[in-house]
Amino acid sequence: MTRLWYLIGLLLIVSGLVHLGVFVVDGGPWDGPVSWRKPFTFGVSFGLSVLSLTWVAQFVRLRGRDVLLGVFAVASVVEVALITVQAWRGVPSHFNMSTDVDSLIARTLAAGGFALIAVAVFMTVSAFRRDPTVPTISASPQAGLGASPSMRLAVQAGFGTFLAAMAFGGIMIARGVVEVITGSQQFAYTVAGSLKPAHAILMHGVLLLPALAWLLSRTQPSEQTRLRVVRLAIWTYITISAIVSGLALFGITIVSPSTASVLCAGAISGLAIGALTLGTLLPRTQRHAADQSPGPIATCAPSPPQGCARVPAVVEPGQPLEDVVRRLMPADQYGDQHGHQVERQHRQARAPGPLGGMPALVQDELVVERVAPGQHDVPDGEGPGDGEAIAVAEREDEAVGPVLPRGTA
Repeated sequence: MTRLWYLIGLLLIVSGLVHLGVFVVDGGPWDGPVSWRKPFTFGVSFGLSVLSLTWVAQFVRLRGRDVLLGVFAVASVVEVALITVQAWRGVPSHFNMSTDVDSLIARTLAAGGFALIAVAVFMTVSAFRRDPTVPTISASPQAGLGASPSMRLAVQAGFGTFLAAMAFGGIMIARGVVEVITGSQQFAYTVAGSLKPAHAILMHGVLLLPALAWLLSRTQPSEQTRLRVVRLAIWTYITISAIVSGLALFGITIVSPSTASVLCAGAISGLAIGALTLGTLLPRTQRHAADQSPGPIATCAPSPPQGCARVPAVVEPGQPLEDVVRRLMPADQYGDQHGHQVERQHRQARAPGPLGGMPALVQDELVVERVAPGQHDVPDGEGPGDGEAIAVAEREDEAVGPVLPRGTA
């Protein structure tokens, strides 16, 4: 069914773009209740919304996912179809009670709007429902995207802004209906239309924020960094949306509400599409480099010197051991003289012994080696072994923790 929802979303966008072409060829007013602008903007906007919810829904634990997406898709098709029909008839689509047919269409559009709001409420609540499969911090970029806290936060914020957009849409419908009932149909378009910028700028945050989180998951290996960037993006988006919404509520606009709504929706959806496109093109360039870069861990020689074995370096918690760059430590200091015990303990994370699969507490570019007795401060007979001392060849740094004595395995 997912392909069907994607197809419906694409067809709605195509329908909107076709009517943009009709507007260019046929002309006519841009503002007002009767304009080719309406089938264009509603077609593209509802098409993007269907595509967005279909994609983002995979990151939410939903019961009856196909039912919810189906209701949203069908309601979107009905809305766009009726608005398009009224545009071709040359009559207003919303708040038009002139004839029985127009009244039926206007009431159907209002009912469809509230159906969309109901779906948005249910999906938003589901997005905020606690998911036990999502950890507090995702430790590695190899973890599934659905288990990423940054994506979960982006989805929650996106649904929150989408619900706010639906709320503004509901207010627009309610205020317009009240004006129509009191006999001021023309004033209904003015009152409802003033909130278009607030409705438009919040409409596509459900695509923008998850798209940003998805892009970061393909370019930024650190989950902590991804969380910081997503939080910054959310607060920036909320701040800008609050300013635009406040201006709309007070009726302050530089351009007409219809033009402002197109500019707002176009900017947000354009950024989202740009993030998705960039993330699709990056795997062979920046993403590949990020995956291959050792980061703060220094690489070591392909084969260790004689008497040394490779052990795990200090890494972020949860990083798979097979992906960890290893550094050098004496094999005969922990385990047998050939270093087999060290390698076995690395392969078996729960193996007994002082290593036990734990990272070595030595900073980058530090090499621990065995030296002859009497060369350093530990006299013969006072050390834990046979009089041998441990020397740490360092550049400028010191060891993070104590070096375990020989023979503790």
